[in-house]
Amino acid sequence: MTTRKFSFRGPAEAQAPLKVIAVLRCLWDGHVLPEAKDAFQPIDALVLNSHSLTPEFREMTAAWDKDYLLSENPSLVPFVLRTWIYFAELRTNPLYRVDMGQESIVRDPTVLPRPTDREGRERYAAALDRHRDAGDTTTDGWRAWKHAEAWIKVRHGQTRLADHVKAVGIRRYTKSDGERRLNDNAYKRWWRNLKAVDAAIEAIIPIHSSSN
Repeated sequence: MTTRKFSFRGPAEAQAPLKVIAVLRCLWDGHVLPEAKDAFQPIDALVLNSHSLTPEFREMTAAWDKDYLLSENPSLVPFVLRTWIYFAELRTNPLYRVDMGQESIVRDPTVLPRPTDREGRERYAAALDRHRDAGDTTTDGWRAWKHAEAWIKVRHGQTRLADHVKAVGIRRYTKSDGERRLNDNAYKRWWRNLKAVDAAIEAIIPIHSSSN
């Protein structure tokens, strides 16, 4: 009942930012590309002392975006800094972390597994109805994370896409005649996943024009 699901339901236009956030989390985590985390440390120190988007922040973040997100999209600068400020608060402020968790559950109970009591089931079903009526889509957070890891490895030259596909394994499926076959669309599927991340990075636009 209390185990949070790693998924997101929301408007289709919100899916692109989620892909970029997954890449940012992987880069800041440092387990795939440690130098990206190290390069962000000077920016991190500035962010923790001031939440203002100063010219110094902009210049350093733009350079980091170019080096590690491989993009010169100017809208990434405020997006990256806002995202980092949010995660910095989660990391350093326990009360903020608890408040945000409770707020997300109140706003959308579907972030938790389906409850067993009647009142909880009704509230959960109502939330699902709201998502359906709004035409919301669902993103599997674990899948987005795996796509982000693959994007970093391939785009930063740690591996070739073909080698990555072989490393993660190619799923088999059963034909109508009962014979087991390899899913030879695996490469195309991963290629599309990585292109979707490319497109998401370039699709980031300013949320508030006054902050850019």
